[in-house]
Amino acid sequence: MEPARGLRREAASALLRLLRFLVSRVHGVFEAGGCRLRVPRGCLAPVFVSTGLAIEVSTRLVRGRVGCDVGTGCGAIALSLAKKLSAEVIGTDVDYKCLAASVVNARSCGVYELYHPVLCVGASCLRSGSVEFAVTNPPYLPLPPKKPVDTALCGGGELEVYSSMVEDSLRVLKPGGILVFTASSLTGSVLGAVPAGRRLTPFDAVLAYVLVKRC
Repeated sequence: MEPARGLRREAASALLRLLRFLVSRVHGVFEAGGCRLRVPRGCLAPVFVSTGLAIEVSTRLVRGRVGCDVGTGCGAIALSLAKKLSAEVIGTDVDYKCLAASVVNARSCGVYELYHPVLCVGASCLRSGSVEFAVTNPPYLPLPPKKPVDTALCGGGELEVYSSMVEDSLRVLKPGGILVFTASSLTGSVLGAVPAGRRLTPFDAVLAYVLVKRC
C-alpha cells in the first residue's frame, strides 16, 4: 500500500468531516444482503457505498465453508455471506457495542448458528491458515484517528491500521483462499491485488480488490 499525499489527503479530511456527521446521525434498522440489521448510534450503517460493494463482490467470488469478516461492525457483510453461502463466518471487531448488535442481527437474519463474533483487534484472535475466505472493509481514509468514531473511518496517517487489517486478513487464509477488501481512490495505490468492483460517489471512487493466497 502506497499512502496518499497532498491533495488526496486534503480531500480525505473533507470527506472525514462529512462521514463523522453521518455516522452520528444515521442509525436504526436497515436492509442489507438479505438481512434486516439494527444499527446503534455510532456504528457504521450499511448505507455506505463500501459496505454494499464488499457484499456484492464477496458473495459473487468467495467460496468455502468457513470464512471471516475482519472489522465486521454490526455484521452486514458477515451475515450476508453466512446467509447466501450457508457458510460459517467469524466476525471480529474492536467495538463491543457494534459487535453485540451483530449478534442480535444474526438471530433476526436466521444465521445465528453460523455466525461467530469475537472481540479482538483485526484478525489477531485467529490462527494463521484457518479460514477459506476473508473479507475486510477496513477504515481506509489516510488520516490518523482523532475521535472515537474515527476508528471505523481512518486507516492511519501512513495507512498502518489499514495495511495491518488487510495483511492480517491474508494471514488467516488457507493457501488458495480468497481475500476481498475495499479501498478508496483517496487511500492511495493498491499494489498486487486485482480490482473486482468500483462505485463512484460525489467525493471519491470506492473499489473492491481480490487477492488469492499463494502457497
